[in-house]
Amino acid sequence: KNDSSVINTPKDYLGFSDDNLLSPIFVRWTGSNVWTQHMENELFFSPSELVQPLPSLHYNGHVFVRIEEFCWVLEPERLCEPITGIKLKQYHLLKETDDEFQVRFHRQEQIATYFIAELKMLSNLCFGRSYNCIKMLEESFPYTMLVSMIKNEYLPSIVRAVTLDLIRVLYLDRFPQMTNCARPSIPEMLWVYEAPGMSQEDLEATPVIKKISLQPSKSDTALALPCFQIPKAHKLSSDPNPLFSFPNQFKYFLLRTATNDIITSFGSGRINHSNRAMNQLASATVLVISDLLSFGFQSSYDKIHALLKGLVRLLDGRNDVRSLDMYAMDENPIEEEFTPLQARFELTTNSPMVTSVKSVVLDVFIAVSDFRTQFRLGKMMQIFKDYTENLENLKELSYFHTLIVNLEENAYKGYL
Repeated sequence: KNDSSVINTPKDYLGFSDDNLLSPIFVRWTGSNVWTQHMENELFFSPSELVQPLPSLHYNGHVFVRIEEFCWVLEPERLCEPITGIKLKQYHLLKETDDEFQVRFHRQEQIATYFIAELKMLSNLCFGRSYNCIKMLEESFPYTMLVSMIKNEYLPSIVRAVTLDLIRVLYLDRFPQMTNCARPSIPEMLWVYEAPGMSQEDLEATPVIKKISLQPSKSDTALALPCFQIPKAHKLSSDPNPLFSFPNQFKYFLLRTATNDIITSFGSGRINHSNRAMNQLASATVLVISDLLSFGFQSSYDKIHALLKGLVRLLDGRNDVRSLDMYAMDENPIEEEFTPLQARFELTTNSPMVTSVKSVVLDVFIAVSDFRTQFRLGKMMQIFKDYTENLENLKELSYFHTLIVNLEENAYKGYL
């Protein structure tokens, strides 16, 4: 890929040394071949009683199933053939004529839907930085496993969406991350004119007035905007848990590139209003992007530039369609446009999700505007410092100030 966020891979980030990042992910549950609702120790039917039956792996007396083969029934039109090898036409024929296939398919759809509900419940448990729940769940849901699920295009959109919600509350929206990079809201910003005697470690997190630039070729590009930092002088810098001690804005590199790739996958930014699962994926993605920006993990010209192109296309609703069936029986996509175009603003059962996507995108743009304001304030402070460090300018300023105090500013004829 030509995306700069992919080419410029940092030297370290969360998951950098995890060899299991792209390893297969399996799920298991307690099951029975003759399950009934009154069983206490079995959750549902065993994998052998679902579609096909499911290929499985036996380990330590348990049966494990690949997550792709477990969840594909939630988006069969797109995933049936690549996961099972069954042609789409054959799948439709089996659903219409084969009673046994219908029963097995419904069973698997039911247990997969239950899995989605579980992930949603776990996200709700962690919401609001509930650290007791976070501490318990991060042992069962490693960061790299969740990133792998997010990046897996062979999972249904709804599975990737709820996984994004879980990783956001389990790993991203937690201490030591703070909104607005832990600094006062713009324009109430503290600026330090000079800091004599401060160590380099202390200077890392101190907004000292200095020359800054947004040009990608400059070595100080990353310092031009507020970004996440745990300086060496911070008490967390020696913590053995990298979730606390990781020092810079590359911490969530895997998550950032995964969400950027999802936005890029929308291409022209066309939103199919009837595809609720895909729109839920878009909504979960932009929420993660918004948090990454707020917590200081998108704080460079390159990152913001790469991000905004896709979001602008996503916001532009002129290419949106009411419905789009890419997997019609005649193999030709069936598209229903908004006619007239203003009809896309009408309130429908599908519009709230689309509206939420676009409203979060607007929030991201506002946050980027705040970053721009902060940069311009920094440049203004730099100009002020350069100006006041000149002795002639200081004398002129002192004279001008005296005239203002005496209400005689109209008498000033100098060069200020």
